[in-house]
Amino acid sequence: MITISTSSVRQRVIQSAFLILCLHTGWQFHRFMLWATAASDVFVPRPASVEAFLPIAALMGLRRLLATGTWDMVHPAGLVIFLAALATAVLLRKGFCGYVCPVGFISGMLNALGRRLSLSRVPGPWVSRLLAAPKYLALGFFIYTVFIGMDMQALEQFATSPYNFVADARMLRFFQSPSRTTLMILASLLVLGVGLRSFWCRYLCPYGALLGLLSWASPMRIHRDSASCVNCGRCTGACPGCIRVQDLERVLSPECLGCMRCQEACPVAGCITIRAAGRTVPAWTIGVGSVAVMLGAWLLALAAGRWEQAVPLPMLQRFYQMFLE
Repeated sequence: MITISTSSVRQRVIQSAFLILCLHTGWQFHRFMLWATAASDVFVPRPASVEAFLPIAALMGLRRLLATGTWDMVHPAGLVIFLAALATAVLLRKGFCGYVCPVGFISGMLNALGRRLSLSRVPGPWVSRLLAAPKYLALGFFIYTVFIGMDMQALEQFATSPYNFVADARMLRFFQSPSRTTLMILASLLVLGVGLRSFWCRYLCPYGALLGLLSWASPMRIHRDSASCVNCGRCTGACPGCIRVQDLERVLSPECLGCMRCQEACPVAGCITIRAAGRTVPAWTIGVGSVAVMLGAWLLALAAGRWEQAVPLPMLQRFYQMFLE
């Protein structure tokens, strides 16, 4: 008999809602692009949330904001979403990865499939560190390039370049018409996601690497009471981040999603808790808090006029038609 934990259900429900939102956004953007490229006479408004898939543009927008105080109005929603994700890491550990990110949802489903088929494996600590190196190297490369390698003149030139205006459309074309090499890489990632627990999130995602590093500043801490622990190892076995919870009194790992599956797997009531400022908080705090941060950022951005592009539609349409032929 297969049992499904409350933590897993809560996580999957929230992730599914965001996945549906992402799919709806993609469909709306596809319809907008049909109009923008004169393939359809039906006008559909461009969904600003499509900019969630432009993290490099958002990183550049953050550099520009910090240096000049100017908000990027080419991809304003992308910067809002990026800052909201950073806020979830600082306040709620890797709540964005564990509850919001659609790639995290797919990774979790592959992990569940691998476990059901008895194919999922967890490499040893030294192998895991070696495998995790690429995501930190990629993160370092992007931060160095944007914050050190590019001066403000180069950043401004890129921000106002036609390429930046059509970055979202190029991303759509990439997914609509993937090359054979792209399909082979995606297939390999799917297979590795089944065979190695949380492969993409643990070893390749630079976005998750950044949020994991910021999560060290989070007031949320997973605590294990070593006095009441029976050392059954169920907490470690349930952890999607492969953290050896059974050996720790405080979980400070950058791989911790705050999903609290370790708590639900524990047979001893009160042995594993989540605390903030010395107080025990409910297990749902991180998931619900992450949703609240994302929704709050959206509402604030709408109120401040920092969500929709400040680009005239005729100008945007000309860019799409010129550079996507």
